[in-house]
Amino acid sequence: MIRINQIDAWHTQIMTLSATGKACYALLRFARRRRDGLYEAKLTHEEIGSAVGLCRQSVDNALHWLRHAGTVTTGQKHIVILKIDRLVSLAESRHRKAKS
Repeated sequence: MIRINQIDAWHTQIMTLSATGKACYALLRFARRRRDGLYEAKLTHEEIGSAVGLCRQSVDNALHWLRHAGTVTTGQKHIVILKIDRLVSLAESRHRKAKS
């Protein structure tokens, strides 16, 4: 029963985020800390999209914005998080959709 409640809470939280917020949330959820202290998510754009309900183009746009802001770097099948605090902030509140 607890697991179902956790899934419902996660689903409700993710539904209120913009595409960039959803991509940030997925990166944080799947990232692992490296020996150098940075975090890395070994995911393709398609895998990120599947995790949070985004098309690949929306993931591409979000990652482009995050790269331009200096928050992440990307390579083939991996994303390195350079500014973890910024990514957390974006995933938590900064890019929430306005409620009608």
